Amino acid sequence: MDMFSVGCVLAELFSDDAPNGNLFDLADLLAFRINQFYPEKALNSISTENIRQLVENLISLEPKERKLSSQILTELSDSVFPKYFDLLYDYLRQLVRLPPDAKIIRLAQDMDGLLGPILEQDAQGLLLILVVITSSMRALKHIHCKILAQRLSCKIAKASPVMSAFITDRLLPYLLHSLNETDPRVRAETIISITYSLEQVTKLPASDNNVFTDYILPVLCQVVSDRSVFVRLTLAANISRLSKVALNFLGQSCDQNYDEELSLLHDSFQLIVSQLLTDSNNCVRRTLLLTPHSCANLCVFFGRQKTNE
Repeated sequence: MDMFSVGCVLAELFSDDAPNGNLFDLADLLAFRINQFYPEKALNSISTENIRQLVENLISLEPKERKLSSQILTELSDSVFPKYFDLLYDYLRQLVRLPPDAKIIRLAQDMDGLLGPILEQDAQGLLLILVVITSSMRALKHIHCKILAQRLSCKIAKASPVMSAFITDRLLPYLLHSLNETDPRVRAETIISITYSLEQVTKLPASDNNVFTDYILPVLCQVVSDRSVFVRLTLAANISRLSKVALNFLGQSCDQNYDEELSLLHDSFQLIVSQLLTDSNNCVRRTLLLTPHSCANLCVFFGRQKTNE
């Protein structure tokens, strides 16, 4: 890719979906080449000053005026490009050559060393590591690696509050898909991972206000009938924590239909809890009732009237 094209890509990436985010259409580009057009509105939509100045340089009509990539990296190191980019680039370049299971094992070995520099400079870089893990999840073959991948992703979700905004979009879909795994140990670990990762969401993105009613609970309503006692037992141990998270999410949503949404949550959780309480295996029933804070959380969630029912 030539440097002019890099400038166009950067402009689109950093314009934050502004209406003027694209520098050129074909007519504008042809006019730009003969000095009859300049994308001032598009450039002004780039809020980061260093990036705006960089884009202006890269789209210069005179190629010799455009900075070299090495010069750009040197000048913008620490301001736009964190120093750990060099380390991470070399590391990921080697990592992508490995098969999925080997990637996860290698990441598990190196995770603490990777997290340190990222957390010191720019915690959003954690998303790069999370993407490597989630992109490998569906191709993993060994049970150990499938469980390890989930635990690593939860560790990243916990590592910084910055990750809160990405959990429902970037991690949750992969975890929910893992509930279809054939091995019950993986399905049980998935329930734990879903619960733990959702508890790390401090501020729910507005687009995910109905994530429980539309996305999570329909899946859990199927899990409650899982053929594995171990999976049902794990759900029983975590369902009260999930109800607490669901109530927290609803409180954040400021939805005008609060009572209606709460009623939908009550109906779905009531179905799950009722099935767990009448499960054919006594261990499942005992786990639901004896897990610390389980009954208290469920009573708070359902309220006095629903609890009595």
